[in-house]
This record gives sequence, structure tokens and C-alpha cells, in this order.
Amino acid sequence: MEHDEEHDGGCVCHTQGLIWVDDTSARGMTRLQKEFDGIGPIMPKFTIRPFASFASRKRDELGIPLFCHLIEHRHEDEPDKIRVQHYGSSDRWAFDLSGLHQCAPYNNLCLADLFLRYERLDDGRIAFDREQSHQYFSAMRLSRLETFGMLAEPGQRREPGVVALVEERAGLVLPLPLGCVVSWMHFGDGSGVEIAVYDGAAMRRRMDLYPEYCDDGAALNDDDIERDIADCVDVIKRLENGTLSQSELRNAMPRYPFAERRGDGETIKERN
Repeated sequence: MEHDEEHDGGCVCHTQGLIWVDDTSARGMTRLQKEFDGIGPIMPKFTIRPFASFASRKRDELGIPLFCHLIEHRHEDEPDKIRVQHYGSSDRWAFDLSGLHQCAPYNNLCLADLFLRYERLDDGRIAFDREQSHQYFSAMRLSRLETFGMLAEPGQRREPGVVALVEERAGLVLPLPLGCVVSWMHFGDGSGVEIAVYDGAAMRRRMDLYPEYCDDGAALNDDDIERDIADCVDVIKRLENGTLSQSELRNAMPRYPFAERRGDGETIKERN
């Protein structure tokens, strides 16, 4: 599963941000709802809901409840085409990140994605515009989840460690597992939106390696940036040719110009 940047090219991003899913309890869901409500003047309607407990549900070979099977739609598909998704372990990671943390701690895998557009109808209602190019994967149909009782009602036992992000107008749902991060953007007049779900722990590890790139107030030096790019390209080449494994990646990540290893400790370098 890959984020398709080719189809983002004609969209001028209005604003973007990150939402960290560090708590999937009732209190955490309330905070998440406030953060999605605060994205801005957008046409989609996002609601955070709990999943009903998976404990007594029949599951597939990956451990996913049968009534939570994932679907996808690709940009090149006909407007009404829906595919049943089969991405192996990636499907399981959309609900539970623990296995991904173990095999690829510095991953940049997009676990789930919605890239949708909307229109305002003559009567003022807002609707999902399926005729325009759109994409989603690791999604579920809201109607199917409700029909088979996969979303918890008040007072009902709920599944811990994952919540449902419901887009009401398109009737689509993304799983948000504990520890993920949601990268969101909207464009135009709020008639287009993208929601992409990543491994939050892996993203924080990368941000910690390069703190100044994640600080809006930092003054970056062009020479330092060029050296960082060259070092990162070298790591990519070593991964591609098989001379660097995932387990060795942690110690091979370029540290310049923000930190130098000195024995067991690290020191942050000052900017020139």
C-alpha cells in the first residue's frame, strides 16, 4: 500500500497537520474527536466511535473479525468499483501495530488512507463526489459494520487498543490503532481531504533523529541539509543492495548535523 503522490499534484493544500492516537480510552476518544473537529472548514464529517469487542467474533487467518474485512478503491478504478483488500500482514497492522514495531521499527508504511472529494448539492446538502478521482484503502463500509454490530453502543463492551474513524458522508471507516499518527490535509475550499495513517512510534523515532527539521522556528543551513540528503541516499542504496538490514538500520541512520555519537551518549551540535 502506497500513498499516491501522482494524484495529489493538482491539489493545492490549504492546511495540514498531525493527530497522535496515544489513547484509545473513552477520554482519549473525546480528545481525538475535538482534534478532528478542529481541522477546519471542511466538507467531510468525521466521527470517532468505539469498536465492539472482537473477543467472541469469528476471525480470518490474520485475526481480523470477518465483518471488518478491508476494502480499497484506486484512483484508476471506475467510480463505483470496490475491491476486497488482501495485503497480508499489513491488513492486521491496520488494527494492531505491535507486529510492525517488531519487524520494522523505522517504517514509513501508510497503513490506511482516504483521499476524497465532496460537492454541495442544490438543496445545500454536502455529498461525497464519487465521480471525481478518489482513493481509499484499509477502509470498511459503515453500513456493514453497523449491520453486524461491530461498532459499540453506549454501555456495550468495546475493543481496546483501536478506534473507528468514521467519515459519515462517504460511509467509510478507517481503523486507528493505539500508537498510530494521522497525517491530514485539506485543499481547495474544504471540498477535498486526505487522511493517512502511519506508525506513530516510527514517526517519532525519525523526528527525534532530526529534531530541527520538525521545529518550525529552526534556522536550517543549506550545506547541512545537502549532507543529510547525501547520507540518507547512501542508507537507501545500502538497503536496496542488501548490505544493510532493518535490524542494523537504527545505528546506520545519519546523525549529522544534529547529533554526534560519543561513546554511549549523544551530544547535540550547535548551528554554525
